[in-house]
Amino acid sequence: GKGGGSISGGGHDSLDLNHGRLFRLLKLVQRNPGLTPAKEVFNRWNGFCDNVAPRHEGRPTRDPKRLDRGLILQFLIEELPRYFWISLVKKIQSSGVTEAHTRWTDFCDENAPKMPNSARAVHDPKSLSTELLLGFITLALDRDDRRGNKELAACIDDFQYNFTAGDRAGPAA
Repeated sequence: GKGGGSISGGGHDSLDLNHGRLFRLLKLVQRNPGLTPAKEVFNRWNGFCDNVAPRHEGRPTRDPKRLDRGLILQFLIEELPRYFWISLVKKIQSSGVTEAHTRWTDFCDENAPKMPNSARAVHDPKSLSTELLLGFITLALDRDDRRGNKELAACIDDFQYNFTAGDRAGPAA
């Protein structure tokens, strides 16, 4: 909804962070070849599941298809640095893919909190919640997928990020 940037259910173009959207995003960032160290999201996912996922026959469940959306969301928000998502939103904005800049502006105008003493919505990804950033990415990805378009998935595949320099490691050089 408006104001606080909370995300709830609805139709195709809603900000619903449902299991399907979160699963799709998780699989994309897990397979991303541009991460330093390699397979970092995949390895963090396995470690996260080993610690918190329900066990089946004594082994932790790692298959996100078999896990609750809340666990996937928890992983994306808590186990990956916030700056990872800020950087990915900026990459999507600058890529020219799927009218991303216009979509970002419209998305913020509809969903982001207003700036203090202003009717204008916050547009700076650094000033928005991680949940709202995930909402933008998953909604744009869902729209692309429904149109049979793979441009945004390819943009996410091309995204480079270096985890080794701490939480503000940022995009790889």
